[in-house]
Amino acid sequence: MTKTRLALWSMAALAASGATSAQADLVRATFDSMGGPGEIRFVDAEAYRSWGLVFDRDIPVGDVFDLDTSKYSEFLELGGTDPYGMALTEQWGTVIEGRFVDPVTLAPRTSDVLSMLFYDTNVGTNLGVLEAYDIHGDLISRISHVTPTALGQVFTVNGTGIHSFRISVDSDGSVVDNIQFLSVPAPGAVALLGMAGLVSGAGRRRRA
Repeated sequence: MTKTRLALWSMAALAASGATSAQADLVRATFDSMGGPGEIRFVDAEAYRSWGLVFDRDIPVGDVFDLDTSKYSEFLELGGTDPYGMALTEQWGTVIEGRFVDPVTLAPRTSDVLSMLFYDTNVGTNLGVLEAYDIHGDLISRISHVTPTALGQVFTVNGTGIHSFRISVDSDGSVVDNIQFLSVPAPGAVALLGMAGLVSGAGRRRRA
């Protein structure tokens, strides 16, 4: 899992959001440090909290090479990171939800950029569905694709104020990797922080 300063491709989204490089980071959540012995390892739902992302349930993480050795090179060619990914199947759960939060307080955060790689070896079946929601739970965007001959595709949502997302796959499953987002405080959270600063300043003036 890596966290980097804004890449060039995300600068337009950053400018549109009104944030600055001091307020936002481009976060890329991979699963390569979360894998372990065995076919599937369930990682705590808050394992990515320090990066501003929590899930609604424990995350099934699997070794993509072991899941389908013969097609592993295609996963890497699509940009998948070696060797682990989020493995969603009928056995381990076909739906998972995530939301952006402040790592310390869990106050809501938002992103104007959300992307992730979906990978599936069953060509012609449902590759996956990505739904993005705002802080009020209203749908911003929904993306759905059939598995192409390339075996995967990056799903990208560009929309103001993405707070949460829902990933779903069909019963034969898909691997999800490289979840990228631009984490900035939600508008309400910024207002609360501003009020806290005013109250704190007023208290200091009264004591002076």
